[in-house]
Amino acid sequence: MPLTQSEADFLLALPKEFLERTLIEFSPSTPMKYERSLRSTDQREVFILNYDRSKRDQFKVHYQTRGRVVIVLARLCLKARPHKNPPNAPYKPGIRIDRTHLHIYREGFDVAVAYELHDLPSWPSGGDGSDFAMFDKFLAFCAILNRPEFQTTFQP
Repeated sequence: MPLTQSEADFLLALPKEFLERTLIEFSPSTPMKYERSLRSTDQREVFILNYDRSKRDQFKVHYQTRGRVVIVLARLCLKARPHKNPPNAPYKPGIRIDRTHLHIYREGFDVAVAYELHDLPSWPSGGDGSDFAMFDKFLAFCAILNRPEFQTTFQP
C-alpha cells in the first residue's frame, strides 16, 4: 500500500537506530550486499538499511532505507548509470540526472524521481565524496543515529 507524502516524510525524518551494533565493513573493490535492521527511537517503526556494491561494476554502489518493510524511502546511487526522471516528475521532469543521485519517495512516483545532491538543502555538506563519506551522509540524511563503527577493508 503506497504512503501519502506526509507519511513518507515523517518516516524518513523519524530518528532511527541500528538494532545490531556490530562493525560495518566496506570493501572498495569486491561486491557486497547486506542489510541491517533499524528501529525508530520511539520503538514504533521498523526500517531496513541496504548496502549493495555491484558485481559487474565495482564502482556502482547503492544505499537504501526502507520503511514498512517494503517501501523504499530513500536510495543513494553512487557512480550508477544516469537516471532520467519521468516527464511529469516534481523535480527536473524528463531531465537526465548524473551518475550520483538520490531517489526520495514521492507520492504517486515512489522512488522514480532522482535528485542531484547539491539541490537538496537537507543533504549534509562536507566530506571527501568517497563511498565511506557518502554512506555517513546518507545515514545522517535518513536520521539514523548511534551508528556502529564502520571501516574500509582491503582484499588481497
